[in-house]
Amino acid sequence: MAIPGCGGGEPLPIGTRGASLAMTAVIVAMLCSACPAQVVHLPIGKNKGAEHKQIEQLESQWREAALAGDTATLSTMLAESYVGIGPDGTIASKTEDLQARTSGLEHFKTLKIEEEKIRIYGTTAVVTSKVHAEGIYAGQAVSGEYRYTRVWNLSHGQWHIVSFEANRAHDASERR
Repeated sequence: MAIPGCGGGEPLPIGTRGASLAMTAVIVAMLCSACPAQVVHLPIGKNKGAEHKQIEQLESQWREAALAGDTATLSTMLAESYVGIGPDGTIASKTEDLQARTSGLEHFKTLKIEEEKIRIYGTTAVVTSKVHAEGIYAGQAVSGEYRYTRVWNLSHGQWHIVSFEANRAHDASERR
C-alpha cells in the first residue's frame, strides 16, 4: 500500500502536503520537548571534565595499540556493533577491521595527531581529528593528512568505539 506524499504513490496536493509537513513539525517538536537532550558542557581551559580526560586517554591508548598492531587491545575498544568507513568508502565491521590489521592489509607506522576536538553528549563522545598517517591501508601504501571522526559510547561503565570515518584532508586550494 502506497502512502501519498511518501515517495510511493501520488503526491499530495500542495495544500495537503503543507499541512502534512506542519503536522510532522508539531510532532517532532512535541517529542523533542518531552525528552530533552542530555548535553554535558565541557569546561574551557585546563580544567577539563573527567569524561573528557577519559576520552583523551582512550584516544592515546587506541593510537598506541594501532601503531603496535595490538589487535587484542583494539578488540576490547571496539563495540560489537562497530562500523568503520575508510577513506575509500569501504565499510568494515569490528571483525573485518581486526582481520585487516591481523593480515597486514592495514598497518600504520605513523599516526601523528595535529588537531583533536572532543565533545561529549551524555553517554556519547565525538572525537574529530586531523592526523598525519603513514602506513598500509587496504593493502596500499598511504601517506598524508586525513581527518576523522570517531564516536565513543559509554555502556555498562565502559567506553567503546561504535563508529569511525576517515577522509583525505585537502587544503583550501584543492576544494572545488
